[in-house]
Amino acid sequence: MNKDELGKIREEIEALRTWRNLSREEVAEQLEVCAVCGRVRDREHLVRCPACADVFICEDGLCAWLHHARLHPSTPLTV
Repeated sequence: MNKDELGKIREEIEALRTWRNLSREEVAEQLEVCAVCGRVRDREHLVRCPACADVFICEDGLCAWLHHARLHPSTPLTV
């Protein structure tokens, strides 16, 4: 192999690495973990707790009620 072929292979490998990293970041932007049940879900199926900074909770089921009862029992639930 000559230097040009090695250079092309290196560029291709670097492009593939960059693409993989970007796609992982994009996927990570769309997913979040429920603070109560621990399920990884699309953010569209989760709600953010208004009292906590970065807590996401399943909007369907008991997760919102359990989180609120455990951590915010003195405030009314607004989910």
